[in-house]
Amino acid sequence: MFQNIHYLVSSSIISFIKVALYLLFLVYMLPFSVCSFLSGPKPLVERLLRWLVMQVLVFGDLHADRAATETVAERLKTVDYGFCLGDLSQWGRGLRETAALLDVGTDLYLLPGNHETEKELEQICRDYPSFHLLHGKHIALGETNVAGLGGGREGGIGRFLLSDKETAQILAQFRGLPSLVMVTHCPPFETAVDLTWGNKHIGSPPLRQFILDEQPTAVYSGHVHERRGETDKLGTTKLISVGSEGIFLDI
Repeated sequence: MFQNIHYLVSSSIISFIKVALYLLFLVYMLPFSVCSFLSGPKPLVERLLRWLVMQVLVFGDLHADRAATETVAERLKTVDYGFCLGDLSQWGRGLRETAALLDVGTDLYLLPGNHETEKELEQICRDYPSFHLLHGKHIALGETNVAGLGGGREGGIGRFLLSDKETAQILAQFRGLPSLVMVTHCPPFETAVDLTWGNKHIGSPPLRQFILDEQPTAVYSGHVHERRGETDKLGTTKLISVGSEGIFLDI
């Protein structure tokens, strides 16, 4: 009898130890298993954060530079969405070659700069299903509205220029949009992001007025190459001049 009791106690202890070790193994190994399942060596926390936010790449003014385009293409592979602020080409030359390099499967929203026309980009978007024209349009990414305005300002140089009246008409569509972020080729007038080396402001007055009226969260612009990386503010709106290397954003 005592032997049976001893056997039962011993068996229970062994079973308890086995269960405890199994649970300990699960607790210890589960994070590594999940991390492996999510593919790649990135930390689990980083992978989980990607579930909660969308990462985008904003860039512009590639001007058919193959090396710069290849760098951007590699970066596009790592994000959920891309936004090009215009001037893929150099006076229209190299547009198709640059577009082909950027076709990496990531949804890419395009603006015409002053070097290519809206119609040329419409054709590019028909040829590449993951490309979308954003000029004069807006999209919702989660709770954030992203609105696009392409082209240079009439009176400047280029192949796609907008009058101040045309610009104001486009911007009127975006009034009242909540959680608004703007992506534009031309920067707003009389700011740190539209000042040329010749100490001349070449930005858009209607865009400046729209920002003062609507106070979007941020405006990302290109066009003025010497201002790359420069920032400024209009009221509460942050202004960022984006270069060909691009910047990453979490939305």
